[in-house]
Amino acid sequence: SALVDGRADQVCVPLADIKMYALTLLGATAYTPGSYAPRLSPEAEVPHHDHSTSSWLREERASPQARVTLTVALRVEGEALKRLESTFWAVSTPGDPEYGKHLSNDQVTALLNVSHERVSAASHHFAAAGAEVTVAPNRDMLTVVMTAAEAEALLSARLHWYRHSRVKAAPRLLRAAAGYSLDASVAQHVSLVGELVQFPHIAEKATTDAAEPASSFSAAAGEEWPKGCAAAQCDNFVTPAVLAMRYKIPAAAASSSTASSMAVAEYQGQYYKTSDLATFGESCKVDVSIKETIGGDLPVAGVEAELDIEYIKAVAPAVPLAVAVTARAALLSFHAGVSVFRCR
Repeated sequence: SALVDGRADQVCVPLADIKMYALTLLGATAYTPGSYAPRLSPEAEVPHHDHSTSSWLREERASPQARVTLTVALRVEGEALKRLESTFWAVSTPGDPEYGKHLSNDQVTALLNVSHERVSAASHHFAAAGAEVTVAPNRDMLTVVMTAAEAEALLSARLHWYRHSRVKAAPRLLRAAAGYSLDASVAQHVSLVGELVQFPHIAEKATTDAAEPASSFSAAAGEEWPKGCAAAQCDNFVTPAVLAMRYKIPAAAASSSTASSMAVAEYQGQYYKTSDLATFGESCKVDVSIKETIGGDLPVAGVEAELDIEYIKAVAPAVPLAVAVTARAALLSFHAGVSVFRCR
């Protein structure tokens, strides 16, 4: 017998199909009529969504024609990852002979060394299913846009909408209710398909309205910190003047050379209000100006984003600042967007 919609029904199942069902339950293979099509689950270790413990609530199934954007992380070989990490530490560590010798985008691409054959195989697989495919500049990721029906068929998944149970401003997410899988022929080229099974942590107090100074960052008893901001609530808390004193930052800390530039990156809906930055700049005597914003205007000002902007400008006021933002709660897609930004 088989359990169908809560009922035990008697069915006759061919022996070949019984073997197929068993293998599918083991996560090893899927079946198409007339042949066995091996499939693999790149994120088999990630638990399926559990409504009893998750902050995310499952809602209706995605409309078949809904547009779905996914980020496909291609496999990078272990030796290349080791070289990437060692290079990161070398260019970032004072005293290392390679310190400060940051790589160009082309050099990063060469270091990752994702083969053209790998990129082609994965791209063609998704394109053949109807997806629009964009290859990231470093050839390590694909951005694919397709309908929900195409994605479900290609990934053996059921896509549902999810909303956060407590943070009402959090965006709804489209996720696979019970995992996904890929044909083994393409799975060998893919590390994971992002935005399908993992859910982000959403801070319940992520806006400036909920922010209050943290006592753990205040001056110790008997210690006087410089009063660098006009607002009384900033006394004996970390301000630009405190950073300048502690790190011995000179008044002309940054050159206005056109060769200098800097950027901060924000995701999961973190943004800023121009009025907040103006208030901070006026109170603390800092030029909090932004040269360029990449990613659009978002309605909510985030504590993390505003602190990033205010304090990087406090340390280097003369250096042009770019701010890259994304409303999507997806680290992989954010990384792909920053990769494009680096190439501009």
